[in-house]
Amino acid sequence: MTFYPWVGADFCNFPIRVLLVGQSHYADKETERNPNFTREVVADYGVTGRLPFFNRCAAMVTGYDASRLDLRRFWRRTAFANISNQVVDAPRHRPTDDALRSGAHALISLLPALKPDCIITLGNDVWAYLEGSGMKPDEGNAGKRFRGLLANTPVFFSYHPSSSGRYFYWRTASQYFGEFLRDPKYAFSSEDIIQLTDCLAPPPESELLNPVKES
Repeated sequence: MTFYPWVGADFCNFPIRVLLVGQSHYADKETERNPNFTREVVADYGVTGRLPFFNRCAAMVTGYDASRLDLRRFWRRTAFANISNQVVDAPRHRPTDDALRSGAHALISLLPALKPDCIITLGNDVWAYLEGSGMKPDEGNAGKRFRGLLANTPVFFSYHPSSSGRYFYWRTASQYFGEFLRDPKYAFSSEDIIQLTDCLAPPPESELLNPVKES
């Protein structure tokens, strides 16, 4: 892959290892010389909550509005990658077919090392290129959000988080994701699913409990 995936420090030991897969980065071409770019983007914009795209991903996976989450904790136990080996210079610009196809194959080659328990595809193109690279759609889920199997790993389809307000609504996406996790065929335990939700930030200190500071 052109860009190494983000792999949180606690990912390998977390009960349900979630790999989020997006499409591409928006940046200049020089960025393609930096294999750590994905990791830097997640650290700078996901962990800090500075980019709505990442906040919506966290909300979908945990079931809580991102404003209530300890995002540092969430990203420590989550992995993220984009399938495109090519950056694009603006939103709604699309990588080439070759960049998406080769990136999908490269991502699949990493799965034995990453060992995710489930994969979430973010958007139609990601789903389509993974399907074209060997993912098998679950034909037994007509009428539900798309599901599939890639290298024996369950795959859940989500609309792209940047389409919020048109297709993506984090509450609806989270409900579908919860339904996916509870499907008996995937064998995720209730206890492990609950751990995904255990990511709330501590509440701020109440001023009611603080002494008055005389000026």
